[in-house]
Amino acid sequence: MKPWYATCLGLLSLGGAFCGGVDSDPSEKYQAPRRSGTFSFDVYVDANTIHLVLAEYDGASKAPELHHRRSEDGGESWSEPVRIDENATPAYLPYRGVDPQIAAFEDAIVAIWTTAGDDVFGYGTGPLATARSLDGGSSWHPGPDPSDDGLTTAHEFIDLAVDADGDFHLVFIDDRDETENIRRGLRYARSSDSGAHWSANATVDDHICGCCWTHLRTDNEALYLLYRDEHPEPSDMRLAFSPDRGSHWEQRSVAGRFDWMQQGCPHTTGGLALTESWLHAVVQTGKESEAGIYYLVSENQGRDWSDLHRLVGAEGHYVDLAATSDQVAVVWQEQRGTRTVIIGVLSHDAGKSWSSHSILSETKASASYPRVVATGDGFRAFWTESEDGRKHRWTSSRFPRP
Repeated sequence: MKPWYATCLGLLSLGGAFCGGVDSDPSEKYQAPRRSGTFSFDVYVDANTIHLVLAEYDGASKAPELHHRRSEDGGESWSEPVRIDENATPAYLPYRGVDPQIAAFEDAIVAIWTTAGDDVFGYGTGPLATARSLDGGSSWHPGPDPSDDGLTTAHEFIDLAVDADGDFHLVFIDDRDETENIRRGLRYARSSDSGAHWSANATVDDHICGCCWTHLRTDNEALYLLYRDEHPEPSDMRLAFSPDRGSHWEQRSVAGRFDWMQQGCPHTTGGLALTESWLHAVVQTGKESEAGIYYLVSENQGRDWSDLHRLVGAEGHYVDLAATSDQVAVVWQEQRGTRTVIIGVLSHDAGKSWSSHSILSETKASASYPRVVATGDGFRAFWTESEDGRKHRWTSSRFPRP
């Protein structure tokens, strides 16, 4: 029985280029194999603007630089990169799955990332750091640490969302309540002044999978949070719900009940999207005979879910989705020969029927960890890829039109 922290997270996320553990000597905190290019990113859409935060290495430095870019034309062209983390504590070896996060409301943008610290399991991660821009990304300034536990152990697997009033909502995983039976919990904080200050942290769930992605969405009043549960509960995806913008939380439902008993780090993901009428989700399970990626939808804020629709079997990994009106786009990663490719499918009837599988990435490169967003001109998928295992880059593609 292998605990989650015995799994080499970075090995999967970087195609073997780096295994998440580091030397415990503080002088070596940022030591890593020589890297070049973009190893981590996040994407966020505000109105008609797409925002990116990119963690980029120049081939020589030990720590990455974080840059912001924006697109006003659905991702066809991008602004020049602007440094986010200048004069701030640098990000600590971000990789796909533990990406810096970004969210925006008009000209206010907040970025957040994990810094170096004293993670007791040897990965070297620590507190959170933030940066703020109030001019649409033209300039950036360091912000406060949103966590209030004062610990230098791991705070990671972050997600950010913004409501219609411009309040920023944050979730992350930490180990402040660690005991023999509880390892990591899910925390929440809110900022009503564009990241200048953060509320006291609330615990959404005190015992969850400590190495799985979180997915936070808002319909401007309520908050919806999809995450993976952990033993002794089944390792299925659970939906937490806040009816009052984070003041109170309830465990609303299991999104896809497989009763999958998995005590290691499952390396499986999910996705969540809101439209006016529906709450859309994709979940992944590794349960034997049922392994795969599934789509489901709720018409009553996640109290009940539709029957599961299997999109792909065990060969699919690292899924995401986006939705607009009754259209839903889903992307995932799949092995094809010696390389990995990004697959996309599209529904025009809120998940009742689906297009055939389309390969979105170039087969000459190994592509990984796709994301998909809805834009004013359809859907656009993003991912990182490499042809030689060293030079990494981010890229994107408009979803194929029907």
